[in-house]
Parts: sequence; structure tokens; C-alpha cells
Amino acid sequence: MTSIGLVACAKTKSRERQAAKDLYLSHLFMLARRYCEENYDYWYILSAYHGLLHPGSVIDPYDATLKTFRPDAREQWAARVICQAQAEQFDDPYFVFHAGGHYAKLLAGRIGDSNLPMKGLGIGQQINWYLERL
Repeated sequence: MTSIGLVACAKTKSRERQAAKDLYLSHLFMLARRYCEENYDYWYILSAYHGLLHPGSVIDPYDATLKTFRPDAREQWAARVICQAQAEQFDDPYFVFHAGGHYAKLLAGRIGDSNLPMKGLGIGQQINWYLERL
């Protein structure tokens, strides 16, 4: 089984083009990133703009959030992410969502075997979850 952490993108970003893993500046993102780096075979960013985003991909800052997408656009985004994940050809993938409900709701159960440790947790509770485990 290949474990893959999926981290939601964040609104707060650097203003300069850089590797995706360094673009997002929120405390929650940084904790989720660190946790995923330490605990999974691979990790990716769920980007509202790019879909499934490799942490090393160099990208420009952008302003997009799934919260503002129409329902049909959300479904198109989810289909895109599923295709991107399939293209990676992981061996027996197991996805762990370190992402909010908008992302997980669209993908969990459709992308493959998955787990949602953040389900039902507010931002403060998520931060505490990471701090207790790092």
C-alpha cells in the first residue's frame, strides 16, 4: 500500500513564484505539510486552481477557492483531481485527507481508499491535532 497525504491549499500565499510547498503560508498548512512529510510515502496539495499539485511544482500565486465554485465547477474540479491521481499510477494508494470538508466531501470514496482524520474538527482543533503529533 502507498500512503498519500492530501493537504488543502491555503488562502495566505507568498507573492512570488516558487515551489508549491513553500507558496502557502498559513500555520495550519505548514503543520499539515510537516506531518505529511514525516508520515506518508508521498504528499500532494489539493489546489482549487491546479487540482492535484505536486509539492515541488513551481507555480505563481493565485486566488481561487472551492468555496466560491458553482456545484458543477466543483464536480469538474473533483473529476480533474481523480484523473490526476490516476495518472500518478500509485501502487495500491491509500489517501489521507488533511483538508477541509469542501475538498474531502468531493473526493473521499471516489479517489480510492481514504481516511479523513480532520473530519468534524475546526481550525483550532486541527492545529492542536498536529501539535500533539509533531
